[in-house]
Amino acid sequence: MKPIFRLILSGISLFFLAEAHCQSNMVSIKGGSYIPLYGRDSLKVTITDFQMDVYPVTNEAFLEFVKKKPKWQRSKIKKLFATTII
Repeated sequence: MKPIFRLILSGISLFFLAEAHCQSNMVSIKGGSYIPLYGRDSLKVTITDFQMDVYPVTNEAFLEFVKKKPKWQRSKIKKLFATTII
């Protein structure tokens, strides 16, 4: 199975395993090379192994994070990374 699909399936599986108000539980995601489905060119991208929490971040937890680390506030990051709700 191609690494990008394995990564997507892992993320989706982890999302559905999540339960509200659970403690953090990190799992290892194996890195690999893939061609992104977006972007200007179709160059292969390589990612290293990384850790991902099996539970999604709640709005409350994210707000707490942004208050502790103001450099991640929407007004202080590149527009590319800021989600705008219309």
